Amino acid sequence: SECLVGSEMCIRDSNIFMENIFSEFESGNEIYIHPSVLIDKSVKVNVQGSGHKITIDEGVVLRNLRINIIGENNTLHIKKKSNIRGCIDIRQNSSKLIIGSGTTTAGVHFFAMEGKSITIGDDCMFSSSIYIRTSDEHPIIDIESGERINHAKDIVISDHVWVGEGVTINKGSVIPYGCIIGTKSLVGKKLSRPSSSYAGIPLRLIREGVRWERKL
Repeated sequence: SECLVGSEMCIRDSNIFMENIFSEFESGNEIYIHPSVLIDKSVKVNVQGSGHKITIDEGVVLRNLRINIIGENNTLHIKKKSNIRGCIDIRQNSSKLIIGSGTTTAGVHFFAMEGKSITIGDDCMFSSSIYIRTSDEHPIIDIESGERINHAKDIVISDHVWVGEGVTINKGSVIPYGCIIGTKSLVGKKLSRPSSSYAGIPLRLIREGVRWERKL
């Protein structure tokens, strides 16, 4: 596989562990890793297929993370100064996961599948035991028409969103700027009000006109 660190072609970064986890990719994949990236030994990577593009920008920290990319022409882009823990599954063909700059995850399982995308904005904060998925993974068929009724959909999470512990974010969800999603909530639709807190199953608007900070 091609490995580009910064803008120059190289054999691998001098970090031997980085060499080990990225050395077994099949040919035809593009890997761009900034030399400042820190990859802990707890990180496991499994890539199958070709045409994948993996970009890890400046200052990213990866630890306690599994990355599984299976299929053809999938994309993973982790932008600068993000700190990611959890699990990344990108499957089928042309599926995408984009994680914005300065975003942190304590334990998120991302499922980008069926050619759909998960787009995370800048400066988001995710707690643990969170599931974000573009697909139900198995089709549901209308008996009368024979047509599938549970198609996969994109997910968009805007900048500066805080997601609490145990939240599930399903296909088609859109979360506006500055929102807070309460612990163990279920998001499955497009939310309309930025800088607001939502919680519950079913999800409901708790309060508008709020902002959150990382301190404390």
